[in-house]
Amino acid sequence: MKWDPSLDIGIPAIDRQHRELLDHIVSILIDSESRSITESLNFMQGYMQQHFAYEEEMQNKYGYPKIEEHVQSHRDFFFILSQLEDDYRINGEGILLMLRIMQTLINWFLEHIAYQDKLFGDYLKSLDPRPDILTT
Repeated sequence: MKWDPSLDIGIPAIDRQHRELLDHIVSILIDSESRSITESLNFMQGYMQQHFAYEEEMQNKYGYPKIEEHVQSHRDFFFILSQLEDDYRINGEGILLMLRIMQTLINWFLEHIAYQDKLFGDYLKSLDPRPDILTT
């Protein structure tokens, strides 16, 4: 799976994080035999906490009016992640669970970027003067 530039939101730092995140999701799928589901889910939780914290910090800094909706989508992600962890604890490890995890992560990730993050990028582009974050 390769990054599609149409997913860029116009905020270079966040676009870089999104590309790195997609690379990590793909590596989890490729390395599924050498990495446990617990390790994969723990990694995703830690990485996403950092990424979301950065997004939310920028949204606060620039007065993003839809921050509550955006933060709720981040909370929803962690709820979904906890459901996947529960499924693992109840049913154990298996290829079907790993595929479900990958499908869930990729779908959520792509939908979140295509809608929530694009809205934030568009908001920043509408500000005058344009924030420095759009060029660094």
